[in-house]
This record gives sequence, structure tokens and C-alpha cells, in this order.
Amino acid sequence: MKSIIRFILLSILLIPLISIAQQQNRFTAEWEPECGTLTNLKQANVEDYIRVYPSPFSDVCVIKIITPKNQNISVNIYNSSGIKVKSLMNNEHIESPLSIVWSGSNDKGIICPDGIYFIKLSFSGRTFTQKVIKKKPGN
Repeated sequence: MKSIIRFILLSILLIPLISIAQQQNRFTAEWEPECGTLTNLKQANVEDYIRVYPSPFSDVCVIKIITPKNQNISVNIYNSSGIKVKSLMNNEHIESPLSIVWSGSNDKGIICPDGIYFIKLSFSGRTFTQKVIKKKPGN
């Protein structure tokens, strides 16, 4: 009986708080209904969802997308002025994890100049941004 009451209290009190924090991209957590506990509660980091390597890069970089479950995602690349230079995915359904290779070109196929770029991942109303540096070979 005590475990049932504990389960109900945790469901009523904690789950809405965790959901609010997740919507604000602050925390991730997993609910274990068998034992009535929350596990793996941690602050959500950009690296939990998007990883870019190498950075800096000269020819190509790999963008690894990790979402909590299969999602419709958008992945866009912006220059340091905030202008979108490349759309890699536009609300496409993926199975996580997914790796995308970016050749450093824009949507017209023209190689982008050296500089700082921002890769923006959007899914389920959440947005994560990761910085990547493009440089000339040998620099």
C-alpha cells in the first residue's frame, strides 16, 4: 500500500515538474514505473542531442544527431551573421542516432568561406545549437 501511495505522489508531484523542465530544455530523466523511481536525472546539454566533429574542419564535418526516440527533425546551418546557408533536413522523420556529413557548401552547392557556423537542430518544439569552425586546409 505504501508503494502505491508513493507511486501516486511521485506521479502527481514530480512528473509535471520534470515535463516542464524538459520543455525548457533544462533536464532529461527516465521514469522507471516498475520501481516507481526517476533515474538518470541530469541537466540536458547540447552534446546530448547533437555532436559535430571535427571542429575545426577544412573539407567535411560529421553531425551526429541523437534524439530520445524517433522524431521529425530539422537541421539547418547558419553563418555567424545568422543567415541560413544550408538546410540539411526539413522536418524529416529519422531513426536515432543519425550521422549527416556536411561538405561545407551552401544550398546552391557553393563552398562556404572560412568562419564560424552554427548547426541548429529542432525537434518536438525544442532547439539545440552547436558551433563549428570551418578553416582552410593547413591552417
